Amino acid sequence: MTLGFKVDTINITNATVSTLINIGSPQHNHNFHRPSVYDSAIDVDTVDIHNNKFADGHILETQVFNMSNDLRVSFNIKCEGLKFINNGEDRVGLWDFPNSQVISTIYNPNNNSTTMRFWVTNNLTYYENTISEVTTVRLVCFSNRIFIHREAGTPGENLTYSVVVNDPSTIVTPVINIAKSVCNNNYCIQLLGSNFNATASVQVRENVNGSGILETYAGNDIYRRTPVGSEERIQFPIRNLIQQNKFNNNGLCFKVINSNSSSNEKCFVRPVTADQPPFMGQVVESYNAGQDKEHTSYVVVGSGGNKLKIWGNVWKKIASDYTVTPSTVLKFKFRSNQQQAEINGIGFIMNGSTSAASSRTWQVYGTQTNFGKQDFHDYVSSGTDAQWKEYIIPIGESFTGQISGMVFIADEDAHVGQNVMFKSPKLVEAPDQYDDVPYRRAYDDDVRERSVSWAAGTTQQFHNFHDAGDVDWTIVHAEGNIRFRTELLGSNADTKMSVYKWISGDYHPSGDGTFINLVDVLLGSDNSSGSSEYTILNGELAVYAIKVQSRNGTFGNNTDYKLIIDTPPNAFPDQYDNVPSQRAYDDDVRERSVSWAAGTTQQFHNFHDAGDVDWTIVHAEGNIRFRTELLGSNADTKMSVYKWISGDYHPSGDGTFINLVDVLLGSDNSSGSSEYTILNGELAVYAVKVESRIGALGAGTEYKLIIE
Repeated sequence: MTLGFKVDTINITNATVSTLINIGSPQHNHNFHRPSVYDSAIDVDTVDIHNNKFADGHILETQVFNMSNDLRVSFNIKCEGLKFINNGEDRVGLWDFPNSQVISTIYNPNNNSTTMRFWVTNNLTYYENTISEVTTVRLVCFSNRIFIHREAGTPGENLTYSVVVNDPSTIVTPVINIAKSVCNNNYCIQLLGSNFNATASVQVRENVNGSGILETYAGNDIYRRTPVGSEERIQFPIRNLIQQNKFNNNGLCFKVINSNSSSNEKCFVRPVTADQPPFMGQVVESYNAGQDKEHTSYVVVGSGGNKLKIWGNVWKKIASDYTVTPSTVLKFKFRSNQQQAEINGIGFIMNGSTSAASSRTWQVYGTQTNFGKQDFHDYVSSGTDAQWKEYIIPIGESFTGQISGMVFIADEDAHVGQNVMFKSPKLVEAPDQYDDVPYRRAYDDDVRERSVSWAAGTTQQFHNFHDAGDVDWTIVHAEGNIRFRTELLGSNADTKMSVYKWISGDYHPSGDGTFINLVDVLLGSDNSSGSSEYTILNGELAVYAIKVQSRNGTFGNNTDYKLIIDTPPNAFPDQYDNVPSQRAYDDDVRERSVSWAAGTTQQFHNFHDAGDVDWTIVHAEGNIRFRTELLGSNADTKMSVYKWISGDYHPSGDGTFINLVDVLLGSDNSSGSSEYTILNGELAVYAVKVESRIGALGAGTEYKLIIE
């Protein structure tokens, strides 16, 4: 049903008339412009009800709401139309009814509103008695004019209010059946009932007699309106800390407001709530009070606590003890199913600091762009059915070092009603730049056929062992004296190196840079603990392949290392002598003989200074040949081979020997390289002593000692 009515927004005296509006449609921003002293002539507003749609006696109601706190009003009703006396000539005007048409007037202190119900009058005949006669009076009303009188209010104020006229016979009243807390922290409110309009709001007040409205939740503040079974639902979070405090003590009361009616009221106290569970195994903490302004507006949910859900102005952090390397990647999923706030993203706190700098923060969503890196600011929400988006961000390309915390940002200084979720954030070591990552190339370097060629002019590469099975193969076209070595960067790095010479092979016909039909020969390996090194002296021009593996089987974080190609230093002790990076003693006497590493068949030596003699031992049997291969232009060796009869390890445990008894089996003192063969030798410890036959020292004395 449609009702036309007019509202005089000033007063009856100047009779200003407003535009007609439909029944149930409120008018806002009314006020009483009044002096400090009450004046009944001007402290009045009027509402005209056109009667042509209603029968005599139909009940309507007028509600004055959103009233200033100290405003109080009263009502009376008059007939605007024709008046006939004793069926005489009609007169047009505004006429009093003989009796009040007002049925009831009720003031509601909980929401500062006053509701007045009244009878509509179209035609009315009544009698006025005087001493001399009885007068018949008939009123024909075109409209019923409602007078709204200001009865109380602080002098001098502009006392504001809104007004609406409703037809109670057409009003569907909302009903709350259940009001309860949901979400893990019990600050989410769920109202279940019936007759909730699509745009219904919720008034919230403290559960104290006479308390006023704390807030009206409407629009984007309402997060869910979908039914639960047969009941309609309204669900929203309580973000405000003052409201939360009242909720925890006296409790809060909730009332659903349709456009022209309100529900019953339900009140309750927030249930006792357990602490939030850990997020990704870590306690969730406030980033700082200045940013984490609505610090309770979050919950931890999901399998094993892998989702952080935030709906207020919140910055949270968790501990994250991690060394960020050039290969470190941040992986997580993000979703927003409400309004876009200002900044959503993840940042990092360096060890020894308390803040996440903009340069170490990545924004993925939000209206502001003045904080954090914007490379991945590309999330697009589709509303309540928004999908997860996975992010893989190479943070190690922007910074490295030890971090202590990870920060989750949901910045919403200007409240819009956000609801975001971070899922399964973790730091991992990405494949290095030579492995199978989409933004690099389509294949890994785990087998020799996919070896990576060294770029011209480069002398180092950065690698890691990012996952089980990760092996790094590289190739270089070179000649002369070449040293391949690793420099360990990560605390978990431990390398094993093998060097091959390719004899023949072809490029794959697909043109993807891989190889087929390879024939190679193993030149040697270094399986010693820590960094690895292999030197080629006077190598012919060829393709050399370097295979580097994790010696200790560790993969992932902190397995980074540097692979270096350079020229071997001249006149330096070889790796078996007394250099700090190798060991604390030399191999110049038999008691300090170096044991051959299991599986190795060659060692590289030199005579770096006066007195340098190279002693090595091997536990072997059968047919054994010891020989030297001269590499340096000044190399000339003399070899002696002994069998150890008995001996003991030094009690210091430093790997040296005492109490040795041995027997000389033979020597080769011929010019050039040396060789000695044992046939059908018993299982024993054999010691090989190699000296400079001509007394040459320093650069050019390099040689290779081989067992075969």
